[in-house]
Amino acid sequence: GGRDRKSTRLNSSTGYELVCRLLLEQKKMVLLQSDATAASRKMGSLINITDGAFKGWRFAVSTPTLALYKDFSAQFVHVFGSVMTNQKMQINTLDLHGEMTLKNSLLNLKQINGNSYLSSYKDHFKGKPAILIAAGPSLKKQLPLLQQVQDQYILIAAGQTIKTLHAHGIHPHFVVAADPQDALQKYFDSDQFTREILLCLTVCSAEVVKRFPGHKVFFQYTPKIDQALSDTLGTMGTVSLGGSVANVSYSLARYFGIEDIALVGQDLAFTNGESHTDGYV
Repeated sequence: GGRDRKSTRLNSSTGYELVCRLLLEQKKMVLLQSDATAASRKMGSLINITDGAFKGWRFAVSTPTLALYKDFSAQFVHVFGSVMTNQKMQINTLDLHGEMTLKNSLLNLKQINGNSYLSSYKDHFKGKPAILIAAGPSLKKQLPLLQQVQDQYILIAAGQTIKTLHAHGIHPHFVVAADPQDALQKYFDSDQFTREILLCLTVCSAEVVKRFPGHKVFFQYTPKIDQALSDTLGTMGTVSLGGSVANVSYSLARYFGIEDIALVGQDLAFTNGESHTDGYV
């Protein structure tokens, strides 16, 4: 470790002297690993730029070594770059959402009293089938079928589908909300809620939680947070969040004990040039 992030290309005696000085003067760790992917991930965990104590590193690159271990070096640089990029994204996300999620958590505490936690639904629907509803373009061709079978399956819908579903007389059992941004409320502007239960993260938009007319079930952002607050708030339960509300919906279905799961509107593509179903805001 050093005090800056500059790269130094080593050559002949100058490089040798620099390495000797770094090894003698600086804190050091020798990492021996024959697998480039494992080595780069370990290195990334040691550097960890998300750590508040991070002071920067100096990288000494030996060109002959790169040439000698060409495949290893290429894989190491590729994976290590991805690890560093992910760490930078985490920092950006914290900067963007940190204040927002803290605000939502505090405001949502007002809504928690008298409402149940996800933990009370553990394996509650074991043996029953479910349909997960996302807002992909193909949802519109399944709307007539969903209208017919909505009382035969557990319907778990992403909040972004509500306007479309309600316009066709479809009422899911559960609606999932995970986004901390208040812009999420535009998807929930409906006066046709009947049996819908809101499944929401504690950091979900407080505006959505406050204005939702039905029952609300809360779950925590991570197991670590859930455990840390369990003495104060009780155990709420957590699921794998993934990268989208559709992933969260799937994790919730598995938490419910559901194994027979159908996906609707989960295109992962531009179907006929469209990004979302009709009615999507």
